[in-house]
Amino acid sequence: MALLDAAAAGRARLTAPEFGALEFANVLWKSERRGYLRARRVEAVLRDLPLWGVRWAPALPLLERSLWFARATGEGIYDGAFLALSESLRASFVTADRRLLGACAGRFDFVVPLARVSELLGA
Repeated sequence: MALLDAAAAGRARLTAPEFGALEFANVLWKSERRGYLRARRVEAVLRDLPLWGVRWAPALPLLERSLWFARATGEGIYDGAFLALSESLRASFVTADRRLLGACAGRFDFVVPLARVSELLGA
């Protein structure tokens, strides 16, 4: 929540490849299907998504570098696209994905664990 609060306050900018909206919706759908979220909550979150101020970057220009990152980390092309976008923007990439963090550790200093987001924001 700290990251979303910082974005709402103008202290952080959230940018993601445009397919990220579909990935996010898929996570919500899986949470609903497993009984973690109610259908109305999922619908409300998706309806409010444009209010979060996320900038959706085109994925096509990221393809070549996404493949490079996928090969370098052994992770998927989707993760590679997030890494490629962060690199191109000279921005931090915040993730809670332990496997991805491990694959990037000591190699890509712009990858930051979600647990360190308060430190990153200077809070």
